[in-house]
Amino acid sequence: MNRRSFVAGLAGIGLVAGAGAGMVGCGGSSSTSTAPAPTRVELAPACSAPARLEGNWDPEVRGFFVVFTEAAEGTPAQLTPPLAAKYGFTPTSVYGYILKGFAADLTPEQVAGLRCEPTVEYLSYAEGGGFAGTTNAGSTTVGGGGNGQ
Repeated sequence: MNRRSFVAGLAGIGLVAGAGAGMVGCGGSSSTSTAPAPTRVELAPACSAPARLEGNWDPEVRGFFVVFTEAAEGTPAQLTPPLAAKYGFTPTSVYGYILKGFAADLTPEQVAGLRCEPTVEYLSYAEGGGFAGTTNAGSTTVGGGGNGQ
């Protein structure tokens, strides 16, 4: 159960009041503390011309899409494993039909490093399961079938 549905369930049975209302604890004291919204801070890449980072981070959606440059020599299936080994991530999908790249859950350190790779054109936060204008056609889920290249 995610936090939103848990809180909604508590509100439905009267255990959570509306926004800004105090909660009464075991000692009878009232407080108005709220949990801070989750955030993500990206690190500055250590290169002079980093690949761009597109989109907006959404705590409900995990992962990134990494797109290779058109000039990158090799297929995404050939280009991805050396980067995964160098930066210590596991790709979740490799794409080779509409865009040439891969998807992976990445730390801020991994994002900063990948932005300095000459074969990387840009990175995009995963937003709602994809990024604008593309589909998963031609993708290969790592460990599964598909027609990715």
